Amino acid sequence: MTLPQTLPQGVVLTQLQTHPDSRGTFCELFRQSWVPQISFVQWNLVVSEANSLRGVHVHFTHSDYLTVVQGHLQLGLIDLRGDSPTEGLSVVVDLRTATAQTILIPPGVAHGFWFPEQTTCLFGVSHYWDVDDEKGCLYSDPELGFGWENLNQPMVSAKDARLPPLKTLRESHPLIRRP
Repeated sequence: MTLPQTLPQGVVLTQLQTHPDSRGTFCELFRQSWVPQISFVQWNLVVSEANSLRGVHVHFTHSDYLTVVQGHLQLGLIDLRGDSPTEGLSVVVDLRTATAQTILIPPGVAHGFWFPEQTTCLFGVSHYWDVDDEKGCLYSDPELGFGWENLNQPMVSAKDARLPPLKTLRESHPLIRRP
């Protein structure tokens, strides 16, 4: 697996340690000391079918902390924070069960999830979900730099299928600087 050289500022990809024995494996997924500045108030378990796509969403209040419990996902990230030294940086990170990793996504970093196979994810959020805090853009917009415009008819929610292009999101939200 090739990890991106650079991630948006504040995005933290952590390699977890697994402890195998004849019964299976044990792995710590989270310790508050790993992310002492953030408390997670809600945990969610998401099962996605193969070729499903969720997002692309951005939150300006809450942080996400996630891991793949079973399966594989491609996580598209783009830094939309006008005050960030990595503003505009776009990367796709592969997360798989076998790699035992977690990723922390701070507010202002847009993210989408494509699942090439059935996948179960566990994720925590630092604030309860708020419809007014969730904005988004269309997953297939080439300006995202994810390459997802070439996906073969992924399953997308009706809400996500109606999201505008990245340019419209940039123009409509005061916390995002326009290029």
